[in-house]
Amino acid sequence: MVHLNELHEKYGEQGLSVVAVSKQDRSTVAKFIEEFQPVYPTICEKSDSMRAYGRSSFPSAFLIDTNGRILWLGHPGDLSNAKIDEAFESTKILPAWPAAMKAVKKAFLKDKYADALAKVTKEIEKDRLEEDDATAAAGIQVWLEWYGASALEGAAKEAEEGKVYEAATTYEHVAQVYKKHGLAKQADAALKELLSDPDHKLEFKAGEKLAKIMEAIKELKPKKALKKLGPMLAKKYRETAAGKKAEKIAEALEAELAR
Repeated sequence: MVHLNELHEKYGEQGLSVVAVSKQDRSTVAKFIEEFQPVYPTICEKSDSMRAYGRSSFPSAFLIDTNGRILWLGHPGDLSNAKIDEAFESTKILPAWPAAMKAVKKAFLKDKYADALAKVTKEIEKDRLEEDDATAAAGIQVWLEWYGASALEGAAKEAEEGKVYEAATTYEHVAQVYKKHGLAKQADAALKELLSDPDHKLEFKAGEKLAKIMEAIKELKPKKALKKLGPMLAKKYRETAAGKKAEKIAEALEAELAR
């Protein structure tokens, strides 16, 4: 689409990645590419990622930040420059990895952010890096410090908004990747406090159950997928956030069946 091409051209160098995902066959997608000439990657999937968002309208677009949170969703043509500018104001982009940062990158790719932060800080303190590498190292250090703090802040906000499962999984993630770091201790404490509430604990269990179901149904036909969603629509989970999300997904699946 022309609008997405424009967004890719304008914001690509700042860190915005535009990716199109389609469940249509490759020949149909090839015709689309030939007609619209997208300058961003286009992927054909076997499953239906739209189900995870409870969406049934096509096309749909999602603006997702570096913490994996959906900042906006709607028709691609409605995604404004202002919304993207706003997203950039609240996020940071990880710099490119310089050759001198191999050990840091290795720790990062193993989800050992605390180790990566310690290693990059040590490299900076040695003061032996070339100017460009030193600049990149400083950027990586800032990002690693910012990411954990930002994730905790976002999780607290999600908890306030009633998004208990999302908040809990973020706390778990921070505790894992920043193990033995102060951020991990903060995450563990926040998670414990969050789940001390029985209602929150139910919300978390419902979210876990829905996540497993979504993984199981991603390549199933609508009729079988609906059947798998049954437990989430039962009385126990019906009023939870996950139960309500499951209801929307069920409605989208029923719409597919009615076509």
